[in-house]
Amino acid sequence: MIIVRITGGLGNQMFQYSAGRAASLRNKTTLALNIDFFRGAFTKQIHEQALSVELFPEIQSQHLLKLTGDDLNRIEDKSRGFIRRKYNRIRNSFGLSTSFKTLAETQLLCFQPDFKQHKADTLYLASDWQNEKYFSDYESIIRKDFTFPKIETSSQNYFLLENINKTNSVSIHVRRGDYLLSVTHQPTSLDYYKQAIDLVLSKIINPCFFIFSDDIGWCQENLAIPNALYINHNIGENSYLDMQLMSNCKHNIIANSSFSWWGAWLNINPSKLVIAPNIWLASHHIKSENIIPEYWINL
Repeated sequence: MIIVRITGGLGNQMFQYSAGRAASLRNKTTLALNIDFFRGAFTKQIHEQALSVELFPEIQSQHLLKLTGDDLNRIEDKSRGFIRRKYNRIRNSFGLSTSFKTLAETQLLCFQPDFKQHKADTLYLASDWQNEKYFSDYESIIRKDFTFPKIETSSQNYFLLENINKTNSVSIHVRRGDYLLSVTHQPTSLDYYKQAIDLVLSKIINPCFFIFSDDIGWCQENLAIPNALYINHNIGENSYLDMQLMSNCKHNIIANSSFSWWGAWLNINPSKLVIAPNIWLASHHIKSENIIPEYWINL
């Protein structure tokens, strides 16, 4: 069994699920989710959607087993007896799988090549796994799993989707709100957005910009793009619709956010232009090339 710890908002959960899903396919075993993160009242206030990754019908249909910390302790205890530990050491010496193993990243955003080599009867994945190399060998399955529900034809989002489909649509994601007070993240600079927009204008004929943000006032004042469409009505449990609309745009300018990362990654346009910021976290020594696919552009 592969058990993956699910934490954070939708974008983070999608990375964690993808690493776990790929590991379960690679090891020909079942996948389960550790949902302890969503049991406390405090985290429910922060992440209203809780287990957001199950909004996708394909994932719902898997009826994945949900585990708590108590469940994990029981599973781990079964593999911690003296005889079991000795048995596991012998199996390890021959490169064979052991009963229970926990894997965690040693460096943020960086792919660990030995990740795919680890085997155990029960493998617990306890990090964010924000690199497509953890699941790229099962890309088609991951894309299918992340098939969004259909957008209601009478909705404002359907009107936007029609405009996105009939234009040279470019999504711009500007995330400010929670980042203004964050220790680990900071809003992407205005200079980045100006450079990214200039690059799009130099490469794309008649681009139509769709701006997704939690601070539309800042965008209108600072970006000043003629005829741009501004989107901020998808909130709470409907916020995933912003990602869905982004993924349908032909090109993407993303923020330092796993949310817009997935919007761009799920974009199926074979000639898409995706632009990403060079600085991903507040710690400037952690560069975004570790999370950004090689075929995207870093600015």
